[in-house]
Amino acid sequence: MAIQSSKLNNSFSSELSNLKGCSSLAQCYGCGSCSGVCPVEKVVPDFDPRKIVHMVALGMEEDLLRSDTIWACSQCQSCVPVCPQEVRPADIIKALREKARARGLMGEDRMADLGLLARVDPVTCVACLICMRVCPFGAPHVVGDGYAVIEPELCRACGICVSECPAKAISLALSQEQAGMTRGKAMSTDGTKIVGFCCHYTARVSEDALQMAGLLPAGVRFEHVPCTGRVEVPALLAAFEQGADAVFVVGCKEGSCHNLSGSQQAAKRVGQARAILKEFNVRPERIEMFFVTRGETEPVVAAAREMSERAGRLGPLYGEQAKVVEEVQ
Repeated sequence: MAIQSSKLNNSFSSELSNLKGCSSLAQCYGCGSCSGVCPVEKVVPDFDPRKIVHMVALGMEEDLLRSDTIWACSQCQSCVPVCPQEVRPADIIKALREKARARGLMGEDRMADLGLLARVDPVTCVACLICMRVCPFGAPHVVGDGYAVIEPELCRACGICVSECPAKAISLALSQEQAGMTRGKAMSTDGTKIVGFCCHYTARVSEDALQMAGLLPAGVRFEHVPCTGRVEVPALLAAFEQGADAVFVVGCKEGSCHNLSGSQQAAKRVGQARAILKEFNVRPERIEMFFVTRGETEPVVAAAREMSERAGRLGPLYGEQAKVVEEVQ
């Protein structure tokens, strides 16, 4: 990116330093600790909290406020405790977002298009209040006309309300990759027999690298999702229908989930999938939920090994799966 000095705001850093959580901005010396622990940086190529803080210091106000990059931050606060200078990159990014909103650069429609805000169809919504009960952040509420609305300032785009809404009245824009991962996508014919849905806050692991190192059994494929709370029952069952012999979900341990209750919602859906499998005489132990510490690869590998061994003991699933998926869709 070419930097044009005529477009720089030399007072931008000092202006932002007066806002909540930004007072230590000038103390950043670019060590990269924030980038090293950032889960979003690992899955969004253009996102780097260190780079954003540096751009603030340079006075690149317009570039930052008009970019989509600052909206990729999940506000998980992982960057805050690791900074040796007590800089708070997440708070700095939050301040940038507030400035962009104040200037009208990010409205609700734009947020929805970027997948940053869930929207409710007022015609379809039946005001059942389920979204209000399951939202970890208190974003939905029912208005006088008898339908739910989502508060933009509170919505974290975790997708839990989308999966839980019985009327399917809530939508959240997803990238093509995310849509496939959360709702089920066709498996390749590469010998995949074990599918693991893995929260990218918990671990971001490469099957190829792990298999080359001899750490991962053959035939295992990970589907990295923004939050396991967004994985729906049909996606779990579709993995069986498309050829898997075992499926597992890896989420954050209770009390450490970025979306507070995302992994608990995932565990509930795994339980629902197990019940459906049992109804169709498919052994429910072919699907399992694992809770692991965020950022640790070893427990994820251990889960994959356990499910691979379990599938070996149970044998191939063959053709039972299609009937299961057709029944629930």
